[in-house]
Amino acid sequence: ISASKWGAGGDKVFQSLYDYCLKLEDLVVGVTPSGSVYGTVQYGAKNSETMDQRPTVYLGSDQWSLCNNFTIGKGRDLCYMDIKNNTQVCVLGSKAAELFFDYANPLGKEITVCGVPLQVVGVYAQKDFSGNDYSLDNVIAVPYTLNQTLSLASKSFTDMSEFVVKAKSKDATNEAVTLLEVFLKGLIGDSQSGMSYGYYNVY
Repeated sequence: ISASKWGAGGDKVFQSLYDYCLKLEDLVVGVTPSGSVYGTVQYGAKNSETMDQRPTVYLGSDQWSLCNNFTIGKGRDLCYMDIKNNTQVCVLGSKAAELFFDYANPLGKEITVCGVPLQVVGVYAQKDFSGNDYSLDNVIAVPYTLNQTLSLASKSFTDMSEFVVKAKSKDATNEAVTLLEVFLKGLIGDSQSGMSYGYYNVY
């Protein structure tokens, strides 16, 4: 399920959406922002600006991998405390790990995104075996709460406007969509609550 909103306040909208989805545990298994940060990724002499295949840096919750069908191959995933504490960590897709570290173990190493140092705590297992030049594994997931830090460093603010909600099953999807539409209408459209964030869509 994809949810979109237009207008400012994406971080506040997402926190409310996250808390609401926790109450829908019979229907929903995960929720995350799906926005990305544009900026240079660097490790030592390796710089994404000189790469044919630039990694995409995603702002994610602790459920980003679940919502995007990634599993941990080495180390650990983003966790709730990383999100809560704005911890400067990241998890690499297998292709991104290969591009920056070749065959060396990246765990515990430090890369920079927009000049901000991030410790590599995990590597996702390969999921794209297509052999295409633009691999689905060429990703880097960072806590979405680092958005302001990365935006200030890159001098280009990214307001979170796209979210992914993963339903438990096909049957659960329709019910979840209906509930999310009602919830977001109340949240985003209710100017009297002081939480009017523009427009929304759920599909």
